[in-house]
Amino acid sequence: MKTHRELLGKYHEAAWALAMEQVAIRQGDLARELEERLDRDPEAGVPEHTVRRCRAVIRRGFAPGAGRRVKRTLSRLLVAAVLCAAMAVAAWAFSPQVRKFLSDVFAHVAQTFTAVTFRDPREEDVGGNQGKTDQIYHGIRFEWLPEGYWYEGGEVTRRLQQVNFTNDRSESICVRITDANGSAAATYDDEVGKGIGVEIGGIQGWLVEEDGGSTVFWVDDASGKYLSVFASELSQAQLLQLCRGLRY
Repeated sequence: MKTHRELLGKYHEAAWALAMEQVAIRQGDLARELEERLDRDPEAGVPEHTVRRCRAVIRRGFAPGAGRRVKRTLSRLLVAAVLCAAMAVAAWAFSPQVRKFLSDVFAHVAQTFTAVTFRDPREEDVGGNQGKTDQIYHGIRFEWLPEGYWYEGGEVTRRLQQVNFTNDRSESICVRITDANGSAAATYDDEVGKGIGVEIGGIQGWLVEEDGGSTVFWVDDASGKYLSVFASELSQAQLLQLCRGLRY
């Protein structure tokens, strides 16, 4: 007999597959509709004067003089990069202090610049995040988690990051991030659950309410990821707060 955790995992996978199938169908219908609309529109073609201006800009950009200047600049940058790399390697080999310093620098840069945020940095309230959970599981940082939940398990593959949480009442939260394979913005078909449009850091998403809980999913085109957050007992406000606090 399968355990509760195994059954819950199968349920999450099935719900996610059904939702993504509806997204794919809807996106295909929208693409066909747009293509037919463009075919019927006599003014859909690119204006001739725009074509001429684009060609003129391309010719200027690839003129022989410009090409030589670009080549000289790139050559100088390449020489400078090689010299800097050679100096860094030599210092790394002969100085323990330099090795420690460079390791700290690389770690700081990796931690700072590899995280993709769902919010516009100009709009993010840094002070408001102080005192929140701010824990990292399987490469996903959670700025907020509802009280009483703890990490239960997860999975990381080349195309999937999944983190599961539970509490004393066996209520569950499941966060999944998968590759979007170049898909455009997500849509949702009302035939699957009850879809409500929501906004996650400036990205259009959907909140789906079903008998077993609620799911928020959206597509981050900038990073090429599908994201899905399921919660069995959270309120809409709590679920959206959890989604908006994800960093990966």
